[in-house]
Amino acid sequence: MDSIVEMANLLKERNNPSMQGIGIGKVIAASPLKIAFNSFVLEKDRLVIAKHLLAIYGTSDASITTHGSHAHTVSDKLKSGEKVIVIPSTDNMTYYVIDKVGDL
Repeated sequence: MDSIVEMANLLKERNNPSMQGIGIGKVIAASPLKIAFNSFVLEKDRLVIAKHLLAIYGTSDASITTHGSHAHTVSDKLKSGEKVIVIPSTDNMTYYVIDKVGDL
């Protein structure tokens, strides 16, 4: 191959990186959260989860008048086997889980 053509092909690849688009992922584990997406397994540290997909359950030993201490635990609403809508960031390092896939 001519060196000029080879260099042009290298420049073309550099200027047109292949990007993942919005897609469907599958929850493969709920705790800790793992989602399969485009042949990758995404773990919680690479995911940004929409707030409505998280449930906050609170317990409190406080009364209305004392405003004492209280504790909260966070539990994912996502269950193993569910499909979710995933949007990758432009650098493919962070993945946004925006909702569950609905059934028609």
